[in-house]
Amino acid sequence: MIGVYYPYLESAKKWEELKYSLRGLDRFFGEDFEVWIVGDLPSWIKGVRHIPHKKTERITSSATYDAVSKLSQYIDNKDSPERFVRMYDDIYFIAERTLADLEVTRYLFSYEEFSSGGCRSGSLIWQDQVRKSVEAVRQIGYPGYMTETHCPEVFEKKKMQKVFALFGPLENRLLTSTLYYNVFPFGRLLKDRKTERALFYGQENDFSYGNLSGSQMDQILKGKYFLNHNDLGLDNDLKKYICKMFPQKSRFEK
Repeated sequence: MIGVYYPYLESAKKWEELKYSLRGLDRFFGEDFEVWIVGDLPSWIKGVRHIPHKKTERITSSATYDAVSKLSQYIDNKDSPERFVRMYDDIYFIAERTLADLEVTRYLFSYEEFSSGGCRSGSLIWQDQVRKSVEAVRQIGYPGYMTETHCPEVFEKKKMQKVFALFGPLENRLLTSTLYYNVFPFGRLLKDRKTERALFYGQENDFSYGNLSGSQMDQILKGKYFLNHNDLGLDNDLKKYICKMFPQKSRFEK
């Protein structure tokens, strides 16, 4: 049994992202899995495992602290599956994938690209956390790939516990994907900016698509397996498109 882990904070939602993420997962993930939600549990959900978690307020870099503390609760739970896929509510499977398909070291920058100033997106706080995470792995001899691609990621609990012990990501506000995949990489290495993922961040660049109509998205999503977005990219056209892709309830809806 594979775990599919979602950290979830109800107050942070902008739409029905989690509902549609679960619909995509139910339709396209070709494995025997159970869903684990750490955080808030919406009233419409059924058939999932739940670990309550209350967001800690007035903490520096609170979003990262919240996400990492939720991950800590999942990996320390004796009943949660050893192998798990980390999802977020704004990630959607849009084509069939198996666990083997997800077992890839997916990255955005090599260390050389990153150190030459390649990473300039996101908030200044997030950029600082990326830099500290890359530096942390480089300091002890790992390659320094930046793997914060916001795609489904496969981990093992025991290995992630070693990452927590080695780097202290909660205390140091470090990003667990970059830490984990530098220490425990898969054999397949994929630089994925617009290869398997379609990222909608409200602007057109090497990583993201701007706001588009439905017919334009039909072309963009050909050959892609994952769709994700931020709040800026989640406009009405994208909402309508996601609704059209997943009209049927998943097994996780009452």
